[in-house]
Amino acid sequence: MTEDLMTPYIHKLTWSRPTGGPRPTPDGIERTFLSTPSGPLDLHFALPTTTSPLASSTNPPLLFIHGGFGSSLCYKNYLPFFSSFGYSSYAISLRGHGDSYNPGYLKLYFTSRQTFLSDLRYAIRHIQTIHGTSPILIGHSAGGGLAQDLIAQNLEPISGLVLLSAIPGYGSYLVNFNWLKFDPYMTIRMVFLHFFHPRSPLSSTSLVHTAFFSSQMPLPQIREVERTMAHYESMFWPLSMRRQFVDPVKVIKNLLGTWADERKLRGNKTAGQSGRILVVAGEGDKLMTLDLMTKLAEWYRAALITIRLQEKKDDNDESPDIEEGDEGQVELKVAPGVGHHMMLDVRWRESAEIVLEWLQKTSVS
Repeated sequence: MTEDLMTPYIHKLTWSRPTGGPRPTPDGIERTFLSTPSGPLDLHFALPTTTSPLASSTNPPLLFIHGGFGSSLCYKNYLPFFSSFGYSSYAISLRGHGDSYNPGYLKLYFTSRQTFLSDLRYAIRHIQTIHGTSPILIGHSAGGGLAQDLIAQNLEPISGLVLLSAIPGYGSYLVNFNWLKFDPYMTIRMVFLHFFHPRSPLSSTSLVHTAFFSSQMPLPQIREVERTMAHYESMFWPLSMRRQFVDPVKVIKNLLGTWADERKLRGNKTAGQSGRILVVAGEGDKLMTLDLMTKLAEWYRAALITIRLQEKKDDNDESPDIEEGDEGQVELKVAPGVGHHMMLDVRWRESAEIVLEWLQKTSVS
């Protein structure tokens, strides 16, 4: 029976593990499964061809991290795009997402941010083993929050950070208010109709469209995304990021320290002086709005100033400006015409090109 695309689709919320084998990977993408004590983790990747003139051993590998209800498939457009420009590109599905090990409804519901960090570390170590260098993390939404936390804790060396409409390290409480603006009945529906099911805020196609995509996103493409979304989610993951969960000074210091080590290792003392954090905001994002992303960039810039002042304790008369050459350490760019899920929106290429320009500018090569 042909589905009526004009009828709002209401999801049947489920408490059971998804069935069936791994889904096929999109064209141009390969996959491997990382072995962990809990279970296998699904890692999608696209590598530059050795015959490509853009292929370079000096390009850092990229590791993409999805947000809530996402998976490696969130980056089905990005992986081939960046590999075509010479970047080895990987995307991890955290446990309970994509075709990774699924612990079941209750265990995933109470899975902590720290547990997801352990999954992320397996992917980072896998990439380090293959390439001999630390990756640049590119995290979307709650995945961006996870990336900031990993760097703040200095769990693994990371040489750069891209935040795509990411949960701000200063806390997501304002994001919750933004959600209530376009869905004022969210809490009532979640408590009294769906009994705290994590998928309640995204329980219909219209809700997914409003929360994640621009008005130009075709309905059939939204349905396609919905079919790949996780059936349920960890509630501890986003709730643990409602208040400030990282120290911005630690994030900057750990990034700068790893980047200095990378340059020293490659015998290059001048490359990469601009841009270690890139914040990308979606012009039509109703959740991580431009004002929140601007505040996030300014938050990290202030941390950089604090670090520079600490380095100049004896220069009390100097103004606390960022030094020459440091202006680009934290950049903010706006991707036009996209919603929160910029990687899958109709104008995804424009956000990808923003990231590519930053990568090329900050390359170690």
